[in-house]
Amino acid sequence: MTVYTIPVAGKAGHILDTAEKLFGCHGFEGVSMSTLAKEAGVSKANIFHHFKSKEELYMTVLHRARKRFVSQLISAANGQHDTQQRLHTLTRVYLKQILANEPLVRLLLRELMEKRHPGEMLSERLFADNFSELVALMREAQSRGELRASFDPGMAMLIIAAVSLFYVQGRDFIHHLPGMAWADAPENISDALWEILWHGIAPHTFTDTPEGNLS
Repeated sequence: MTVYTIPVAGKAGHILDTAEKLFGCHGFEGVSMSTLAKEAGVSKANIFHHFKSKEELYMTVLHRARKRFVSQLISAANGQHDTQQRLHTLTRVYLKQILANEPLVRLLLRELMEKRHPGEMLSERLFADNFSELVALMREAQSRGELRASFDPGMAMLIIAAVSLFYVQGRDFIHHLPGMAWADAPENISDALWEILWHGIAPHTFTDTPEGNLS
């Protein structure tokens, strides 16, 4: 798997900032290197000095966004010492960060829908680290007995991601659905999601039976 060195400052960092904005709005195919060079105020030769190809630039943009996204999530969650608060914060910040980076999130969704990259490679490169970091938070809590051992942390994260992404795609009509008039505010969505997840995974005073019923 290719390892991407991600510049954070200087000319290369500026090129990445510009590329992130353009790719987020127009997608990979919708951005020419000439347009990017003009918007960044550099020459095409300067872009290719830092990035071997448009493909490498594009993947570096996605990797930088991934690292920024997951570091903000982990930082926010680690700021809470109580497991209940950590998961509540994680759910809120996840949706907040998606909304704050909406053009880039839409770009990632377009990648998944159009399958411009093979699904396994895209998942491995862009999403696996996010998932493993966040799932690890829940597994650690399970090992301390703070969450029920029988629930699947991967599924919990998938639910958080799915609800958050669906909200980004459909928030203009969600509050018109029956019983969803309260869903105008993002924090209402994330708080309701957390409430359902928490009561589904919180420790119980009784033991799960092999059949999955609680006794």
